[in-house]
Amino acid sequence: MTTVLSPISLAAEGPDTRSALYPLQPGLNKIGRRADAEQKPLLNEVLIDTNDVLIHRQYHCQIEVRHRTDGGGFDYVLSAYPGATNPTVLIADAAMPLHALDQVYLQPGAAFTLGSTTLRLQFDA
Repeated sequence: MTTVLSPISLAAEGPDTRSALYPLQPGLNKIGRRADAEQKPLLNEVLIDTNDVLIHRQYHCQIEVRHRTDGGGFDYVLSAYPGATNPTVLIADAAMPLHALDQVYLQPGAAFTLGSTTLRLQFDA
């Protein structure tokens, strides 16, 4: 059986954040801040390399990468992490903070902020 990887990553940038790409895996990807330089991410964990203290060191939000039932690739669903107190803000026509039960389907190019850090969904080259 072949494992199909998601062809998409999060591009991170911000004044206190090292610009980098973070690949997303199928399943639930938990997103937070790297606690220190030695901390290694676990499977399906995205740890942003930043000094932005408004991003939780535990988890801030999550993106579920779902295989489409029609065989047409993947869906990317953003939601706040349960118990996270700092907002995740979707950047669309207007800034929209996510609430505890919100789920937003993201398209490639969609952006959202954690603290002063912007994360953008982009196809891998």
